[in-house]
Amino acid sequence: MGYEGKRVIDILLNVPNIIGYVRVSLYIWGIWQAHYDGYVIAASMYFLNCVLDAADGFAARGLDQCSKFGAIFDVILDVVQMTMWKSVLCNLYPEYSFFIMFHAGLTIFGEWIHRHSCEVRSSHTHFMSDSSNPILRYYYATRLGHDFMVWSYWCFWLMLYITKYTNGPIVPGIDVGIWQLLLWLSIPCAINRFVILLAKIYTSINVMCAIDLEVKNTYNLRSKKSY
Repeated sequence: MGYEGKRVIDILLNVPNIIGYVRVSLYIWGIWQAHYDGYVIAASMYFLNCVLDAADGFAARGLDQCSKFGAIFDVILDVVQMTMWKSVLCNLYPEYSFFIMFHAGLTIFGEWIHRHSCEVRSSHTHFMSDSSNPILRYYYATRLGHDFMVWSYWCFWLMLYITKYTNGPIVPGIDVGIWQLLLWLSIPCAINRFVILLAKIYTSINVMCAIDLEVKNTYNLRSKKSY
């Protein structure tokens, strides 16, 4: 194996990407269990995936193993995991299946064009803290705030699944199951994330169009100079 081949293997087998491969096996197992009503294992795999999703970012930064492959691999895993999870929810909530899958499709489009717009802007991260969009500036303002929003979003989709089977132990004083309470508390964050998704799409489309116009203007200017 040549030098370049070894470098490729080194990237593919760095710690953050290995965590990603583990995530793939876990959510395949979790989705399998979900389709056969093994909700405890399915929910556990979902939660563990969320933990590992946070862990691979810390590993990449802490071990200085950030890579473009790892960045796009992580985004793809997130989108695929959530799309598969939403397909399970469509079976549990057939009356809302259109809205669930519409959200899944919009998320795929939004994350892809957002990621691509970051690449063409020569950005090394999908955290657009320098965005002119105030919603995105607010979303990416602090790591803690961003992570809280992401975890609340994951919690919403997990609780939608779990509460179809059980509301959990009753919380003293309010006579509501713990899982049902977490679902209610996560709804505002889920709505907020949807607004942020729309902001990502709007901003990314504007970025792409601005680049197209810049390229076109540069081409026209060069054409005029050639005469």
